[in-house]
Amino acid sequence: MTPQEIPHGRASAVYIDRQEKIINVVGVVGGGIMGSGIAEVAARSGCDVVLREVNEAAVEGAQARLTASLDKAVRNGKTRRRRAQ
Repeated sequence: MTPQEIPHGRASAVYIDRQEKIINVVGVVGGGIMGSGIAEVAARSGCDVVLREVNEAAVEGAQARLTASLDKAVRNGKTRRRRAQ
């Protein structure tokens, strides 16, 4: 299939038909708010996640953000405790 122009507001995107690729492992550099969120979404969708940080304090902060977010998801019924672990 040849590329097709897809109108998107004033800009346009190009769609190229490609084979579907399955992602099993996701690497995230930085576990700040955005990085820990990306890591969580990837993990909850079944991917193995490798998260890199610059030091132990940053790793602990990322773990705390992930734990808090998963605890909230369990409380709100969006996931089960067993799956969150």
